[in-house]
Amino acid sequence: MKLAPLLRLASVLALAAASLYLSRRFGSSPTLAAPDIRVECRSGAAEIACSVTNRDAERAARVCWSVIGSCANGSEVLGDACATVEPGRITGAFVPVTELGGIMACDSIGEVRAERVQVVE
Repeated sequence: MKLAPLLRLASVLALAAASLYLSRRFGSSPTLAAPDIRVECRSGAAEIACSVTNRDAERAARVCWSVIGSCANGSEVLGDACATVEPGRITGAFVPVTELGGIMACDSIGEVRAERVQVVE
């Protein structure tokens, strides 16, 4: 029995085991954490105004979210918005009330909140 093929097989197995250990220990590929984004919205007479804050000091972000407004009569209005915000900056986004779903059943918009905030780029 020749020893060289067995040594090669042992080397390959040792490299595979080390690779598996390292990928499980440190992850197979490094990923960046999503930027710290805050979205706050308030209702106005003709639009919902949202303020988007990017607390990440290094990366810009494209952010999308859903706007949900509670009406005085108990119904809700729904809309979607997106904005690009530079690192460490605040930007605004506006959703006209005419573009909100359910606006015809709403007597007046009170509390507004942003939900399903996602960084898309």
